[in-house]
Order: sequence, then C-alpha cells, then structure tokens
Amino acid sequence: MLFPDPCLTSLPSSGLINPDILTLFRSLGIEELTLTNSLGPDPISMTKVNPRPTLRVFQQPHSFKDLAILSLKKVPLADEDVACLSNLRVNDLDLSYTGISSEATAHLVALKPFLTKLELGHNGRIQHPSCYNVRCPCSVAWGILLI
Repeated sequence: MLFPDPCLTSLPSSGLINPDILTLFRSLGIEELTLTNSLGPDPISMTKVNPRPTLRVFQQPHSFKDLAILSLKKVPLADEDVACLSNLRVNDLDLSYTGISSEATAHLVALKPFLTKLELGHNGRIQHPSCYNVRCPCSVAWGILLI
C-alpha cells in the first residue's frame, strides 16, 4: 500500500510532508515515499529547506517497517543527513541530484542487506570507488547500483 487513505496520497507530491506529518505516518504501512517536493527548495521563494528534522523521523524506533522505496531525488542533502536513513530497510533508494559526496556513501553501509537498487547519479562529489562502500549483492552501473 502506498498510503492507507487515498486522501493522503497527494501529500508528498504537494510538498506537505513535514516532521510532524511524517511522524504520524511511521506505522501506517507505507511502502513508497517520495520527499522531493517536501524537502527540495521552495518553488516559489527558492529558499532552501533544512531536510534534517524530517529525516530524523526515520531514526525513531519501529518506523517505516514496510517502506521499500524512498526517493530523495533533488533534495539538497549534507553527507551527515544520509546517516538518518541507516535504520530503514528500503530496497530502492534514490539519492540522485542531492549533492552528497563520497563520505555519504559510508552511511549507506547499514542498508547493504536490503538494497537492490541505489541511485547516486549526478552527484559530482562522489568518486566511483566510493560505491564500494555499499557494494552488496549488487553490480555497479555508475549512478545506479542494481542487483
């Protein structure tokens, strides 16, 4: 289930996910979540949103046990923001266009047993050998790690 209620389905695409709302979703059985519109730059004012308070919700115990697909594509992230994802058991993680560096890939090691697809494309500060930090039963095609 993407969202248990059709009314909730539009929240991520509308950019309405904040830490309080995401906290309410922790145990709802959500399988797929895209936070690009909620954590990317505000399209009207172009002000940068700090994603860390929202990402910290993923660190809470027993959060998002059913989450299989998470997209943070185009969300400006600091390398340490990626550490907030280490408790997840996602199979598909999109971190393309986030501005992370090779250092951030070290935080992804905890996800190795679960990842089947990892998108790291268009992050100019990631050097190819750093992908070996998350080398799992995946083969590397630059920008995307696939099983």
